[in-house]
Amino acid sequence: MEQIILSNKDKAFLQIEYPSLVYDKTNKTINGILTVNSTYKEIQIKENFCIEISLITKGESILPVVRETKGKILKIAKRKKIKPEELHLNNLEGEICLIIPPKEKN
Repeated sequence: MEQIILSNKDKAFLQIEYPSLVYDKTNKTINGILTVNSTYKEIQIKENFCIEISLITKGESILPVVRETKGKILKIAKRKKIKPEELHLNNLEGEICLIIPPKEKN
């Protein structure tokens, strides 16, 4: 496991572009609300998600671990009667799939 280090440029970008996300140097995380405002198949999607980005890598991955912390995506899966992995969750702790492992190695 390695720590992802944010540069001053990264921190400035985070503050400007995502002011609702906060870098916590002590816990090596970025926490807060991520707003999604997009269109998919002509359907407007506007939602807020509470997330935590762990800057400690897991296993052989070089990517951070991203979690949706309030269980919103799991509740959607349950309500729609679909498997959480169909909504790109890796587990019941809310870890979000960022990329399939074979693609990360390319």
